[in-house]
Amino acid sequence: MIIPLTFIPEDKLFIFRCLVRISHFHEAFGNVRFIYDTGSSGSFISQEDADRIRVPINSLERDKEQIGRGLAGGAILLYKLPEITLSFIDPKTQQIQRIQCKNFHVGKCASNKPEMRLKDSIIGNSFLIEHKLRLVANPHSDSYLESI
Repeated sequence: MIIPLTFIPEDKLFIFRCLVRISHFHEAFGNVRFIYDTGSSGSFISQEDADRIRVPINSLERDKEQIGRGLAGGAILLYKLPEITLSFIDPKTQQIQRIQCKNFHVGKCASNKPEMRLKDSIIGNSFLIEHKLRLVANPHSDSYLESI
C-alpha cells in the first residue's frame, strides 16, 4: 500500500488528501487534507474539517487522558471518534485503498477565540506505527507512506 504525499516547500510540510468516512454518523464523510506532523504522536481531524464533513462534535466524549498540540504548539482538546475509514487511490495499483482507524480524534483549540479555530488536520507518528507504515521522504521527488 502506498499513500502519496505532496511536499509544500514554502511551509516545509508533507500533506495527503483522502476521503474520510465515519460510519457511526451516516452523513459524516468528505475529503480531508492531512498534514503529516513528525512531531505529533496523535492524529486528529481539525474542528473546521469536522464541521465541514458533518461530524457532530458536541456528541463526542472528550479524551481527558490526552492533550494534543497544534503545529504552533498550542493546546488542543481531543474528542474521541468512533472508528473512521480513510480511503485513497494507491498510485501503483490504481485501486482504492482503505485504512480503518480506531484511535482517532477531533481536535478543537483550547481557546474559544474565533481566530484560534483549528484548521489543520494532523496525522502523527502513532498512525504510522499502528498501521505499519513508513515514511519515504524526498522533497525533490516522490514522497509517500508505504506498508512495511
